Amino acid sequence: MRISSLNLIPSVGQRKNVSIKSRRIFLLIFITFLLSTSLIYAQQSEEKLSLHQAVAMAFASDNNLMATEAYLRASEYDIRQAKSAYLPRLDLNGSYSHWSKVNEFTISAGTMGIQQHIKTVADNPANIKLGLSYDLYTFGRRPGSVAIARAENQLSSLRYRNVKKDLFDTVARTYFAVVFASESLRMLQKEKNRFEHIYQIVKNRFQQELISEFDLLQTQFRLEIYKKTVLEMSNTLEMARLNLAKLLGTSIDMLPTLSDSLDSGLLIVPSFENWDEIYPRREDYLKAITSAQKAKSAKKIIKSAYFPSVRVFTSYDWRNGYQPDVNDILGNFTVGINFNWLLFDGFTRRANMSKQNYLIKALNRTVDDIKLSIPFQIKTLQLSLENDSLRIDIQKQALSLAQRAMAIAQKKYDIGDLTMIELLEAENQLSQAELELLKLRYKYILTQLDFKKVSGIYPEIGDIN
Repeated sequence: MRISSLNLIPSVGQRKNVSIKSRRIFLLIFITFLLSTSLIYAQQSEEKLSLHQAVAMAFASDNNLMATEAYLRASEYDIRQAKSAYLPRLDLNGSYSHWSKVNEFTISAGTMGIQQHIKTVADNPANIKLGLSYDLYTFGRRPGSVAIARAENQLSSLRYRNVKKDLFDTVARTYFAVVFASESLRMLQKEKNRFEHIYQIVKNRFQQELISEFDLLQTQFRLEIYKKTVLEMSNTLEMARLNLAKLLGTSIDMLPTLSDSLDSGLLIVPSFENWDEIYPRREDYLKAITSAQKAKSAKKIIKSAYFPSVRVFTSYDWRNGYQPDVNDILGNFTVGINFNWLLFDGFTRRANMSKQNYLIKALNRTVDDIKLSIPFQIKTLQLSLENDSLRIDIQKQALSLAQRAMAIAQKKYDIGDLTMIELLEAENQLSQAELELLKLRYKYILTQLDFKKVSGIYPEIGDIN
């Protein structure tokens, strides 16, 4: 028996169709693999913004911080300018004038009566003078000027530190405000969606005359409250995002997703053993001390006005052209000493001295007041941190009880021992417990920031250039 080859070996057309189908299947699998890989990579590589990165962006884009740093650099040159008073002064002066006047004079020759009338035209005289001078005694004027310049530089440095800390504080508060609003909106949106589903169930049961109209209206009222609360929180989140984008120097559309949560461990709460560690970190305290030192230096300068000033000088004067005296030399070398003493100025110095005395007294009072208030502020915020921590622990227990109560209420509702309204009440208590815990965690972070501001200790800033 012969077996036809058509039944065993595929034809050329069949082989071609199989090849085309295989290619299409392979191409479809390859495209699916590429799309899935790209989606996974996009999800993994989504840009997220941490608190540390947000602060670094704010430092790099804040104009006020840059301006304060520029003022700080400028104040350093004030110190150089004040120190230059210790160096001698070297002056070079020159002048040139054109004379058109004709000088006439007569020369007589003895008793013979011979006279000769001579006319001369003056040259164009030029004058060049090189002078060197130095103040020997200023009686505290130069040291006082240098001390004031250094005090101004110190004040500029304190302003720069203060602006930097304030910017960190503002960015951190705004960052966590966005996180809090986002988490709250997510929870409220979840509750709103659940209430919308429950409202439909209640509405159907009301239409079936299984529940009263009061239950329907009460459910509808709660749903409307959730809708308005969600809308309010959405606006709050949008405003917080706008503020954060402004601080970071970007647009709200370019603002990345925030990666950090309401974790109190993100902020380093300073610890110290004695108050002496805090005083050098408080800009207001250091500013008062530096201002008092500046006032004392200004008093020294005012006091130096009661004493004379002594200056030595030397100069070399070169001139060309005709001189007033025919025997005058063309080059003049001068050495001298200058003495100046203001004997009476209408009691101006006395008034300035009295003014500086009162200013120093006021600044010393300010220093004492700040020094006394710092321990009180620190102790108050330490107690606030402890209270917030206790409230969080209590609320965690309340949330655990609300979760257990919700589980029990759900079982009772399933067997008909609870009404829909009672179940809604249990669910509402659970959502309120979750939201209250979120609020307490947010408040604890704000208290941490208050504590850092009072202590003046910001270890995070040292890691950000």
